Order: sequence, then C-alpha cells, then structure tokens
Amino acid sequence: MSRIPHVGIVTVTYNSGSVIGPFLRSVEAQSHGNRTLYIIDNASKDDTLDRIGLPEDPRIVLVRNPTNRGIAAGNNQGIQLAHRDQCSHVLLLNNDTEFGPDLLSGLLESMDTHDCDIIAPKMYFFDRPDRLWYAGGGFMRHHGFTTFSFGQGEVDRGQYDAARVVEFCPTCCSLVRMSVFETIGLMDETYFVYWDDIDFLYRALAAGLVTRYEPGLRLWHKVSSLTGGKQSDFSLYYGARNKVYFLFKNRPFPEFLIYNLANYFYMVMLTVSGSIPWSHFRTRQRGFLDGFRMAFALHAPSGAPRPLDRSRLEAPGQT
Repeated sequence: MSRIPHVGIVTVTYNSGSVIGPFLRSVEAQSHGNRTLYIIDNASKDDTLDRIGLPEDPRIVLVRNPTNRGIAAGNNQGIQLAHRDQCSHVLLLNNDTEFGPDLLSGLLESMDTHDCDIIAPKMYFFDRPDRLWYAGGGFMRHHGFTTFSFGQGEVDRGQYDAARVVEFCPTCCSLVRMSVFETIGLMDETYFVYWDDIDFLYRALAAGLVTRYEPGLRLWHKVSSLTGGKQSDFSLYYGARNKVYFLFKNRPFPEFLIYNLANYFYMVMLTVSGSIPWSHFRTRQRGFLDGFRMAFALHAPSGAPRPLDRSRLEAPGQT
C-alpha cells in the first residue's frame, strides 16, 4: 500500500451494555492504528453509555441519538462522518462481536492484494466457537433472494478455507471501500433493521462490485443477542415486512407478486401443519401486510421507485 489507509469503524449501539466491553477491547487491540471508531448510540436505555464513558481517545467519536433511528440510519451516520474525516475505508461492525488484533490489518491486506470492493472474514457462533456462522454466502434467487451462508452450524474442519469471490456477506463485519458508497449510495433507512444489508449487497452485486470472503481471518458473533433471537416477535415482524419491501423495490412487479404469494401460502402451510405456532404466523402476517403498505406508500403511483438508495455522502449536521 502506498499510504496507510484511514479506516472508519462504524458500530451502532442499542442497549448494548452486556456486550460493549469486550467489543471495545477488541477494537483497542487492533494492530492497525490509523482508524477512527464511530459509535452511534440509538437512545440506549441500559448502561451502554456508562460503560463507554467519555472517550479520551481522539480516535473514538460518540454520537448520541435522542431516539432509536434503526441500524441502517445509524450506519449511515457513521459512514457520513467517516467520509467527512476522509476515511478511505469503512468497517461496518456489530458490537456483539469479538475478534483478534489482526482482523483489520488482515482485511486491508487481503482487499489490497485481491483488489476487491467489499471483504468479510470467516465468522463463528460465539457460544459455539468451533461452529461456523458465515463462510461465504450468496442469494437464493428462487426463494425471493433470501441469502444463505456456506457451512452455517457446521464444525469448522477447514472445509471452507478457500478464499474466494462471493455474492453476499453480512454487514455485522464487512470492510467496504469508501468508493462503494459513492457508487451505489448509503444503506436504505426504510428497513430500520434486517434486510438492509441484503439490499446493500444486492445493489453492490448489480453494480458489478466485487465481494470477497477471507477465511484466514476470524470473528465470533453473539448472534441475535440484542434483538431477542430469530424467533422473537421483533425479528419475525421485521423479517417478514422487509422481505416484501425488498422485493417490491428491487425486482419486477410480476416477480414480486409471485414470490410473495408463494411465501404467504408457505407460511400458512407451516402453521396448519404445526411446524410454527399461530402466534408466529400472526406476527409474520402483520409484518407481511405492513410490508405491502410501506412499499406502495414509498413508491410513486406509476410504480417508479423514489430515489431511496442514492443518498449523498454529505457529513450530517451536529449531533
């Protein structure tokens, strides 16, 4: 590298008191020193801010939002601040993660060597540290562009140790060149939480940008520790709502209808068969219907989408 990259690490906190300490220690231990950590707090009501304290390190910037603006909006705030500070790269990073001191330097080196636009490490379940959570991934086109991760739940025996180009990586840990945001825009804040990363990586793929998986670097993720788990009402509702919106926004209208009708009848069949409880069906149905309302409300009557993903990379106002 001709000069040392300045990396903006962006993390969004919301009632993260139980995980923020180990995360901050992981960041502080990074061997790559030219970095700034942007902590965007979405009105935490626990002791998150007490645990963060008043950062004395000039490489830590804390933004306190008066309300919970969602993960996508919080990430955008951090990305805009990193752009203002002339960062060359942004590391989107969940604070329910822990990792070794060479994660950032390794991602930068691999990105430079392979000339890719986005890169992610191998990721494990924190509570099952030998089991894979992400080892590369992609889009399942015949399942409404739901994403998949290779090896999820498998014991890591080296079966996914080949570095390669992939279609998808989760933004719980993704190093992104600043030029990517200048090309495809910021995160779509309509999602609030869930599917915002799927939308972002889908746009990157459509723009011909290159995403890479680097198995030589590792991270441990406390999966869904801050949202109540995959089967919480919160996760079920936003997962169902945002899938509808994603398809409406990104796919042809006939395909949008076919995917969603198939998805709805699949939910009905699972419920009738007893595979999922009626309470889960009702929550998903509410999200499903709200997704339709939201999609049509945010798009012009002609069907032409509003310019949601071409947000300008201007620094936000004072926070």
